[in-house]
Amino acid sequence: MKSLRIPAILASGILLLSALPQLDLQAKAAFASPKSTSMTISVDGTASDLTPTWIDSGVAKEAAFGGGDIGGAGTKELTTMYTTKSSGVTSRALLRNMAQGGVEEITCADTSKAYYQRSQVTLGNLPTDAEKRVWAFYDGNVGSGSGIKEVPHFNHVAGDPDIENARITATANLTKLCDGTTLFVVKADDSAATTGTLGLGNNGRTTAGVYQDLGSSAASVSFNVYVPMNAMNSNASTIQLAIGFVVDMTDGDSVDGSTLDDQTADVAIETTIYAKPWWATAHEGAGHSDSDHPEHDEVHQILPACSSPAANAAPCVIQADSGVFDTDGTTRLDAGATTGTSVVLTWLGDAENFEARLDLAPISPISTGGFSVPADKVSRISVSWPTSGTHYGAAFGSGDDQVNFLLAVADTPVLVNPASSASDANKWSVTESSSRIITTLNGTTRSTSSGILRDTWWPQCNVGIDDANVVTAESAAKT
Repeated sequence: MKSLRIPAILASGILLLSALPQLDLQAKAAFASPKSTSMTISVDGTASDLTPTWIDSGVAKEAAFGGGDIGGAGTKELTTMYTTKSSGVTSRALLRNMAQGGVEEITCADTSKAYYQRSQVTLGNLPTDAEKRVWAFYDGNVGSGSGIKEVPHFNHVAGDPDIENARITATANLTKLCDGTTLFVVKADDSAATTGTLGLGNNGRTTAGVYQDLGSSAASVSFNVYVPMNAMNSNASTIQLAIGFVVDMTDGDSVDGSTLDDQTADVAIETTIYAKPWWATAHEGAGHSDSDHPEHDEVHQILPACSSPAANAAPCVIQADSGVFDTDGTTRLDAGATTGTSVVLTWLGDAENFEARLDLAPISPISTGGFSVPADKVSRISVSWPTSGTHYGAAFGSGDDQVNFLLAVADTPVLVNPASSASDANKWSVTESSSRIITTLNGTTRSTSSGILRDTWWPQCNVGIDDANVVTAESAAKT
């Protein structure tokens, strides 16, 4: 047995640049010139700029929302506001957010299983002088699954041969999770939003979506989403959920789009949320080909809750000792021991060099930060590991060529300060109990920047364990 590495990884935003089928800037008619808004958007607490253009190879691009003609008359049209961010020499680059929530296992209509990562989108600073209707249009087929479409259905342009994704014009045809009933976009309490259709443009591009009606005093609204994780037939870096929002401030209850006016407070927004690929089986020896099952080293599993596991039982999470807590390490901030968070195990390697990555994330929103783990709060992950049996293709035990978690070494971006005393908010321990090995990590979470530059990230570290199971040297100094 050489070593074990247990990275506890927190989700973070990511900045990606890509080319989308937009038009170059053109002269506009009834469109606002330029369109601007005081509304805000955040994904799991990470805010972005809202701009009517984005920069592609030094060229400003813009579009009318939902496949409209930005060079047309602008009747019943809205300029698309994009989620952008400036980074270094790049200004107004498209910002693609990573989902921050936990992973949920959904039982499909055919009894198989599929996995989705949770995320929350919040529109803020909405005008409070009138009632409004906030629409959400979505497409989970633009980067996941076996029938990938490069352009979301709500941007379909009739007659354009490069867009294969036909517009969804009836609510009955809205795409659902594999269970056949749950929509990808729901309300903040996970209840169903109202389904409907909205006519866009003077030629009535009827588009199906969901919406929430808000009173005049409402200054914000949130939607919870399920981001697909099926990497079959896809590039693992392009798994995404495309979302478009329309905030209709004028009359608000029109379905034919007759109240949409780009020169008012009405706003259209387009963004995307990314997830990591989910691999339920290993690539090698699983009967897969590279074309339908891209090559990968890791395999994922949502750890089940422990229930008096035997020595040879599979790894499990000790729910009472896992979750998101306040700075004291004891006051729970998530929704509860059994429903608040999920712990995902990603494993790779063999008995000689077995690596187990643990991701803990909320499966219900926490405060105003959506599904993200609040910065400077305490994350606790406690896992029970087997001491015998064969798991993940490797033998567990204390002998040669066996996986022995008593020898575990931690590698984590969570702040653990071994120079101070172990506590409910600060601890890395490995203990043996009832023929099981228990690893526990209590540490302070740190926020990550919304782009690829992580200027508040805690660097990774290796820590050792002494006889009292207290780490012996300081790790994870702030940058």
